[in-house]
Amino acid sequence: MKLRLHQFLARSGVAKNNFEIAQMIKKRRVRVDNEVVTAESFVFDTKRRRVFLDGEEINLQPTRYFVVNKPKGHSCQRGEYPNVTDLLDNILRNEPKAMRSLFVVGRLDRETEGLLIVTNDGKMASQILQPVEKVEKEYEAYVEGGLTDKDMQTLETGVTIVVDGEDYKTAPAKLKLIKRIKIPSSGKVTSIVQIIITEGKKRQVRQMFEKVNHPVIALKRVRIGALKISDIGERWVMELSRNDILRALE
Repeated sequence: MKLRLHQFLARSGVAKNNFEIAQMIKKRRVRVDNEVVTAESFVFDTKRRRVFLDGEEINLQPTRYFVVNKPKGHSCQRGEYPNVTDLLDNILRNEPKAMRSLFVVGRLDRETEGLLIVTNDGKMASQILQPVEKVEKEYEAYVEGGLTDKDMQTLETGVTIVVDGEDYKTAPAKLKLIKRIKIPSSGKVTSIVQIIITEGKKRQVRQMFEKVNHPVIALKRVRIGALKISDIGERWVMELSRNDILRALE
């Protein structure tokens, strides 16, 4: 398996964050075989070459897979608190390197709750995130106003959102109106909608509904592939095997 040096150090769990990794490399503390490497982007075959930090050989952490029910208010960004990884403390309290090697696949913003996969398997993460793999992500959205058939057809066909400062046309989506709720005191209407996408761009679902003038009030991801939020039950976290994850993504 080929990795960039930065990736290798991250997945070995020797550092708390990307800044620490950059400093390790910059300060010439890292060797690949007998060569000091100062480029984070240096690519090498992890099965053929050995990595040393301060003269001590380091290795990749064994792959781990967790399904997490993210609460509203938790961040998926490393270093921000409260953090999704805090939910793994009870499981990995005595495994600091394993904890530091993990990352979130398909982040959710702070205000969104629901299903996440946390792992240190980059190959599996790519399989989930790449649109070509067509792994479905299902959400339950509460949106302002009465969503119409025309609105849903527009979203199903694809709309233009902004990703990394550039226009991006979303892939076809599937939508189903679950119900409309009218609030007697105000007369305002809220629509509850099921939306299924095969992508995962930043704030994609929120941006999509904004495009048809129905901003999201609340958002929850309930499924990734065959993995469902109901699988976790009353727990916040469930550890799965690699085979469990792969079967769910077939």
